[in-house]
Amino acid sequence: MRRSSFASWFACAFLVVACDSDSGSEGATDGAGTGSTGGVTGEASSSSGGASGTTQPGTTGGSTGAGDTGSTSVPSTSGEETGSAESSSGGASVGEPMWMVVGNWGYRSWTSDGQTWEVEANPKQGDDHTPDLMRGVGWGNGYFVAVGGDQNSMVMRSADGQAWDVDLHPSGTQWKGDVAYGDGRWVAVGGVGTVISSDDDGQTWVDHEERLPAAGRKIEYADGVFVAVGDGGMIAVSDDGMSWADQTQPGTQSGSAAFAHGTWVVAGRQWNGSGFDASCVLSTDAQTWSACPFGGEYIRAIATDDRLFVVRDGGYAVTDDGAAWTEHDVSTPDFFARGGDVWVGAGGSRRYLGDGVDALEQVLSEERGIRDFVMGYVD
Repeated sequence: MRRSSFASWFACAFLVVACDSDSGSEGATDGAGTGSTGGVTGEASSSSGGASGTTQPGTTGGSTGAGDTGSTSVPSTSGEETGSAESSSGGASVGEPMWMVVGNWGYRSWTSDGQTWEVEANPKQGDDHTPDLMRGVGWGNGYFVAVGGDQNSMVMRSADGQAWDVDLHPSGTQWKGDVAYGDGRWVAVGGVGTVISSDDDGQTWVDHEERLPAAGRKIEYADGVFVAVGDGGMIAVSDDGMSWADQTQPGTQSGSAAFAHGTWVVAGRQWNGSGFDASCVLSTDAQTWSACPFGGEYIRAIATDDRLFVVRDGGYAVTDDGAAWTEHDVSTPDFFARGGDVWVGAGGSRRYLGDGVDALEQVLSEERGIRDFVMGYVD
């Protein structure tokens, strides 16, 4: 692998809400879109707007899986060692930080301070599986790119997070789960393992003949490679976004991927009918994988603040060097990222703000569920 210095079933929210229509059984919901059975756990939220993942003290809401989540890795604010300079939130960290969330019915919401959020969205239309459903968002080379769809391939892009070019892949017939930027190329993955790419900052897209081993829910770029994860615990690795090596590990629930300090983490969970099957694996070369050295009901891997986090039900584990991990019992939102001195988080329909990962407090709740989160930079 080329290396660089740049680095479900929604558990039916079993105690709170009925099944998210975009849950791990997306093979049924999306029809031919996935080409797999079972699927990974639910996306970042349910259409009912309940909080997903672990919740902040004093909040309510079901705990959702990490399956169909998107760009949780974000640019580090303290150096290149994390390798996130060209992750799905890649590119040079130039300008002021902006946090972006996407979700149901074309929902896009952004903030530059974590307190005030602007919103653009389409009217609700039946359930949340519509052509303008946004499943994943990334940032790179000065652009936000959001992807999704139902029985189509919806792709949008924006240079400032506010004015968007929409429907940039109108010929696509498969939904897209996530998108990442690396080495001058945008790559998006989705239903039945489809892969598309753009070499002109997301303006035009090319369909690839080679597909992933299963439906792609999440993709990250760091350390010179793209890592895609998805249904059936799939892990696939590529150094160019075109040719892929299947690195799926037995028993893996691969809902998210993140990279920092020379270490990849793939973590996630899946509802098995009576509880969650969860897994977390590590790799220093994106080829050989081993179990994470800590337990828990893993939810999501996140890279930010020059650290690598694994969010768990009721807490998180974190490493500053890729080797030694510290476990914390403080609950966090599904997603979070540091920009300057500000930490911003999101999950379900909620937004959070604080001066540290342990100090994130809810500042906003809206009706629409959030499916992905990323931090970028805007001039």
